[in-house]
Amino acid sequence: MKKGYKYFLSVLFLSLTVFLVNYQLVVADPSNNILAKIDVSDQVNLSDFQVYAYLQGSSGKDYIIVKSTASELKDSNSVYEVIDHIGAVATDKRYVIALERLKGARQKAAVELDVLLDDGRNIVSKITESEAVKLIKMGFEIEWLSDSPLVFKKVEEKTLFLNYKASALTYDPVVEQMMNLVTQTKVNDYTSKLTGEEPVNIGGSAYTIATRNTYSGTALEKATQFVYEFMGNQGLFVSYHNWSYGFTSNRNVVGEKTGIVSPDEIVLITAHLDCMPSGSVAPGADDNGSGSVGVMLASEILNQYDFERTIRFVFFTGEEQGLYGSKRYADKIAGDNDNIVAVYNMDMIAWDDIGGPTLRIHTRSTNNPGYAGDMVLANTFVDVVNAYNMNSLLTPIIDSDGITASDHSSFWNKGYSAILAIEDDVDDFCDYYHTTSDTLATLNMDYYTNYIKASIGTSAHLAKLAAEAQLTAGFTSSANLLEVSFQDQSTVPSGSSIVSYQWNFGDNSSSSDQNPVHTYAAYGTYEVVLTVEDNNGNTDSVSKSVEVTQAVIEYCASAGDSNYYEWISQVDLGNFSKTSGASGYSDFTTSVINLTLGQSYPLALSPSFRSGSYTEYWKVWIDFNNDGDFDDSGEEVFSNSGSSNLSGNVSVSSSSSTGERRMRVSMKYGGSPPSCGSFDYGEVEDYTINIQN
Repeated sequence: MKKGYKYFLSVLFLSLTVFLVNYQLVVADPSNNILAKIDVSDQVNLSDFQVYAYLQGSSGKDYIIVKSTASELKDSNSVYEVIDHIGAVATDKRYVIALERLKGARQKAAVELDVLLDDGRNIVSKITESEAVKLIKMGFEIEWLSDSPLVFKKVEEKTLFLNYKASALTYDPVVEQMMNLVTQTKVNDYTSKLTGEEPVNIGGSAYTIATRNTYSGTALEKATQFVYEFMGNQGLFVSYHNWSYGFTSNRNVVGEKTGIVSPDEIVLITAHLDCMPSGSVAPGADDNGSGSVGVMLASEILNQYDFERTIRFVFFTGEEQGLYGSKRYADKIAGDNDNIVAVYNMDMIAWDDIGGPTLRIHTRSTNNPGYAGDMVLANTFVDVVNAYNMNSLLTPIIDSDGITASDHSSFWNKGYSAILAIEDDVDDFCDYYHTTSDTLATLNMDYYTNYIKASIGTSAHLAKLAAEAQLTAGFTSSANLLEVSFQDQSTVPSGSSIVSYQWNFGDNSSSSDQNPVHTYAAYGTYEVVLTVEDNNGNTDSVSKSVEVTQAVIEYCASAGDSNYYEWISQVDLGNFSKTSGASGYSDFTTSVINLTLGQSYPLALSPSFRSGSYTEYWKVWIDFNNDGDFDDSGEEVFSNSGSSNLSGNVSVSSSSSTGERRMRVSMKYGGSPPSCGSFDYGEVEDYTINIQN
């Protein structure tokens, strides 16, 4: 009996120990029995505390969450607020930080759960896993309070970029080649496969990925196998990273391309593969099929080139339940002492309902020691948008607010530089967040494709493209109406030089200048080809579509305040005739009048009067140089006065440029009309003149 009893106690003790370790129950540490909030100020030294979260509330003020004792808090002379007294008895509840994504979620949580802290953006609560599911369904993104104190590192730019700054980022034609490999067709295809709109081949058999929810069992197993095989087919070294967090276990997928100069310096390109909601169908197209497709394309494209640094492409699971997979992976790399120099995390990059096209890059807040390192990464993204002429396609905003609601936060907690790349989650958040309606059909494919292009460029610059001993043709262009300036950006190995340039402008014109300026005859899209040859007889060509578009010109307003007594009733110019009624201003720019260079055309202007007649003063202008005003010499083409019909001639100089131009006709009582502004009596009409050869 005694032996059996001792054996029973041993087994019970061992089982309880395993249970406590695996589930990470909250047990009081007698040395740190208070969870407290401390506002960050110049007087607060982070090294004086065991910090478990660094947050920013809706007021924009930073604060930290610490575990401490009453005496330590008192001795620190800091202004603090007690969040909770950590109980002395083990419990199945844990502390969670939840970011409100859907309006009204905080109010719901206050009613249904024990909210310990509400900063207007995040709440802190002590809950069970089942209560965490409630939070997620309310519209929160959650992160469990860190298992261990945060690591704070002040990272210098030179550490990240080997003595050159992100501000030195310049255009690289090879990087542009990579970015151009991202096509909307491929983005659509990969998203369709990840979201269950078409079956995929997994392990040699067809399978439809209807959900990627962390608790979906076979479905997520198949989804992780799909991206594993996808990266393996690219020739990457691929592995599973198995993790456990509480009662939940799953696996991340990691693909690696080893750097050829500094392989110990590692860039992580990441996204979470799992999605919401629970149930048999969860497409998760935006959240986060979009970020996952970004990682897929990054692995496919970047693997074709050599980089100085090692790149790891990582798909996390368990993100929606509180960053489970990334937390455990961050624990692993910190334990392995991996030299992670940058983490670029993509989460929801395909929704743009208002056509901004705004996106957000989130970094730690300015007071956080890790802010400088994050900003190097964020500025790299902005520099890529600028250097590769994507300014009109994407509008990046850097938010240094320290939001923790995605996998980047797991790496912040370990002291690594990381950023969150996301759509405009402030003013244009996805309407179908965490619903079965988050489908491919709801995404803005132009925005989505361009976001991935910029992400590929950012990743390439972070990983540092290795110098290749080959000639590479490249160019940029800038247009001023029909005149386009081309700038050679070709690169050549050390010791070689380019000896010839041959440009084909796509309109049967060519040039052999290095940086030519070409004037097109008409607006449109032209396929421009540059071929270069070096002194060793090597040649290379690059072809790019160049859009030559007419700028949208805003003209000053002009109108008659009253048209009761008189108005313009008819305008005739050449074969064109337009009759109209009374109006202070009439926009007839959809009426196009064709004129030819070097020709003169008869002009007839007719007024109408309510009763009697008045002397009216007329002027006609044409903006020949298309600069948005009528002030230049020769642009006033007619001026006269009279109480009835007037006539004259309008001449088009043979030296004028072709294209559409604005013509303004103005009639004013009591004196000559101005080209801009309002006046008491009369009318103004605008037309479009099309000048042809």
